[in-house]
Amino acid sequence: MAHSNVRYINSTPIGIYSFNLKDIGIPKWFEKLLPAQTEFNNKEKIYKIVGLLNINKAKNITKLLN
Repeated sequence: MAHSNVRYINSTPIGIYSFNLKDIGIPKWFEKLLPAQTEFNNKEKIYKIVGLLNINKAKNITKLLN
């Protein structure tokens, strides 16, 4: 079943953004050294595959959630 509206919601320090993944295209993927876990006491870092999304291609929904 194909979906016409697939969304990714992301909270950032400057707002909450909703991306329509069908409209923004495929991000450029690359490796980045990041914390192994979200546990702040664990300082171990590993390489992870990440893709960055441009917030200019998203809808700012911060006000909808306040």
